[in-house]
This record gives sequence, C-alpha cells and structure tokens, in this order.
Amino acid sequence: MRTLKINKSIHLMGAVAGLLMSSAVGAGEAPRQHAGPVSADTIHRLEAWGTPGPIVAADGLYFAGQPDPGGFAQAAAAGVTQVINIRGADEVNWDIAAVVENAGMEYHHAPLVLSRQGIDAASAARISALVQELAGETVLIHCASGNRVAVWWALHLAAEHGMNADDVVQLAELAGMNTSLAPLVEANLRQ
Repeated sequence: MRTLKINKSIHLMGAVAGLLMSSAVGAGEAPRQHAGPVSADTIHRLEAWGTPGPIVAADGLYFAGQPDPGGFAQAAAAGVTQVINIRGADEVNWDIAAVVENAGMEYHHAPLVLSRQGIDAASAARISALVQELAGETVLIHCASGNRVAVWWALHLAAEHGMNADDVVQLAELAGMNTSLAPLVEANLRQ
C-alpha cells in the first residue's frame, strides 16, 4: 500500500477550487477514476438528484444523501449502474430497491453501523469490499444525509490510499461529513 501525502497549501487551494467548481464532472458525466492521489482537487459537487444536498463526485464514485425516486432516474440517466444504500433497513419506509431496479440500476444494501462508541469496522469493510467488487462500474453510494457516506469514504481513504487521519477528515468534510463526526473517524483510525 502506498502512503500518499497532501501538501497543506495545495490542499487549501484545491478545497476552495473544489467547492466553487464542478467542471471536471458534468451533470451527465460519470466521475472518472484518477491515477494520482486523492485530494480536494478531485472532489466535485454536482446538482442534487432529488437529494437533501449536492451530489459529490470523488474517487471515481458518486456520494449523496437519500435520493427521491426521481433522483434515482436522474442518476441512471447520468450513467450510474450500481447503487449502494448504506442506511439501516429500519430507516426507510419505501421500497428503494424496486425504484432503483425500475430505473435500470442494480441495488445493493450494505448498512454502515455508527454509534457513539464508534464505527462498526465489519460494516465499513463490507462496503469497501462491495466497492472493490464493483470497480469499473459507475456507483452511487447514499445514506440519509451524506454524512455516513463521507465517514465511510474517510475510512476507505485511510485503508486503501494510506492517507493520514488529518487529511482524510478534511477530505471527508469537503465531501459532506458533518464536522461533529470528525472525532469518531479519528478515534476509529487510531484503533
């Protein structure tokens, strides 16, 4: 595994650029896998697809809060072929799988379990394994608000890209993680 470092000044400039621009990934374009390190320059915010906030394109994936049924149709039109729902089964009162499949995409359910005590490593590992299995596909990962997706991504960046806790927390916050979750992520990375 390679260890990647982000230069803090470049990171800050990239963060500003990443928040202001989304030119690298258009509304109907799939996020591209990139060969270089993950950085603020590689995080792009797109118009919402019936979600509580913007769609984030990063690391070759789309991240979002819960899309509505029309949002899933927009995702399919944008080229998404796989949807990973990381919400708990008890959180949803409608058949997301049916909506996703009717839109022509494949549905996967892999809840990320968070508690005040920490992040369940096994649930995070299941999501990572699924993302690895779907490599080459255009994948949308969603939760209710985008927070859990960004938490999972932080863990993924540390494990798969060898990034340090400070950098992954900063990138996860740019991707939509609430700053109140940073101590949870940091504690999990220290384990």
